[in-house]
Amino acid sequence: MSRAAVTGIGWVTPAGMGRARRGDAFVPGAGPLPRIERQAVFDFPMPRFKRMDGLCRLGMAGITLCLADAQLDGWYRKRTIALVAGSRYGCLQTDFAYYKSVIDPRVAPSPSLFAYTLGNCFLGEAAIAFGLTGTAFVINDGTMTDTTVLAGAFDNLCQSSPDGVLTGVCDLGPPREAGLAADDLPVGAHFVMLTPNSGNTCFSAFGELERDNGIFLFNGVPIASLIDLVEQCRLTL
Repeated sequence: MSRAAVTGIGWVTPAGMGRARRGDAFVPGAGPLPRIERQAVFDFPMPRFKRMDGLCRLGMAGITLCLADAQLDGWYRKRTIALVAGSRYGCLQTDFAYYKSVIDPRVAPSPSLFAYTLGNCFLGEAAIAFGLTGTAFVINDGTMTDTTVLAGAFDNLCQSSPDGVLTGVCDLGPPREAGLAADDLPVGAHFVMLTPNSGNTCFSAFGELERDNGIFLFNGVPIASLIDLVEQCRLTL
């Protein structure tokens, strides 16, 4: 059995962006995501943000909102906080956009798009912006409808003993050019902050998440997905 305190939650859904402690509405689902502007997420200048691709903007927004909810967005020294994310399609939309620039004889291949043709770029950007030095990786089969990414986060928390693990999912959905059938699975970014001990924070945690023989429980209630965890946490407010 392993345990962690849930100390922060942030999200971007088709219904909008939000944080748990701010009392924002959490409405997961499918559909177009809101346009993400730097001013809506950061209270400090970030010149690179306007050059980021859609996946990176989405991931940065979700992570920033989660860190702010956990009162960890301000920092003066680096923290060994790990980043564990899940995504169904990763940067596939950016890959298609870059390939279009490659095969178009009228323009040169786009270096700004090429810079984001990796599905974990948003984790690197977040680590730089917030001084996070823990392990960072993306699980390609993680979705918002299961606990895959939570398992990856707990493995990291138990084996590496970081200050905490910021974990969640970031997914734009399939690009139109891929010819994939549309589905009703949620899109967006949902992130939660897990810390080894709630006593390390200056405010109370939402509650305790534990893993027992592969089953996740939040305050004793079985958790079937990341969305389920977010909703159960918000009930404690």
